[in-house]
Amino acid sequence: MDVNRNYQSRASTTPITPKTPMSEQMNLEYDERPYLIVDLRDKDEFRANHIVSAHHYPAAMLSRCSNNESRELLLYKNHKGKIIVLYDEDERIAPQAATVMMERGYNNIFLLSGGLKYAVQKFSRGLLTGTCPQSWTVPSTSRTSSAKSKRPQSTGSTRQEAPVGQSLASTIQPARGPMITFDAREQFTQNDIEDLNQQLEKILLPQDNSSRLSRPLTSVSKQSSRMSVASERSNLSSASEKPWKP
Repeated sequence: MDVNRNYQSRASTTPITPKTPMSEQMNLEYDERPYLIVDLRDKDEFRANHIVSAHHYPAAMLSRCSNNESRELLLYKNHKGKIIVLYDEDERIAPQAATVMMERGYNNIFLLSGGLKYAVQKFSRGLLTGTCPQSWTVPSTSRTSSAKSKRPQSTGSTRQEAPVGQSLASTIQPARGPMITFDAREQFTQNDIEDLNQQLEKILLPQDNSSRLSRPLTSVSKQSSRMSVASERSNLSSASEKPWKP
């Protein structure tokens, strides 16, 4: 009897670990947000720029051990109504990371089609935070045509020798070109959502407004327009309708 009393006395005086502001904020974000956007790039690349509200989890972490998932990943893992969207810069490492996570039991993994560069080309406003090259916001066709129109110029520089033990290629840093800086924020604002919706409507709606207004669409043209919009929506969506399959 005394033992039980002593145990109850000690239990009543044991302090309860309070919830930290970070944990409370994480739980609030989980309740309000049905998705978790995961940036798989290196730390320096993530610090330079990333999608607003993205969670950083470098792909290299997947190759170290099988039980090192972050708390955010575990919160969203296989939960009903929740999805995990993976992305990298150009969709080179994300598919392999998605395959590894599927093998570890994740069944709600999705990929950002085309990677971050492609997403910024389509949505140059409201999506990114940080700084990125201006070339990211220009469609690839425009970059190709402008590159062809430029003639190579001779630098006239003398032969450069690399330091001992270092290749010459490693000493040459590529030109970054003009940069674009976006507002620093970690949550989407109302202006961001409006900008994204406007850009999405501009992409999905037919471009030939004059012809659309001057004559009614026939049943064939209506069906073709719906198929075109559906195809474009599939290409531009941040995640496909079905989870990732290796």
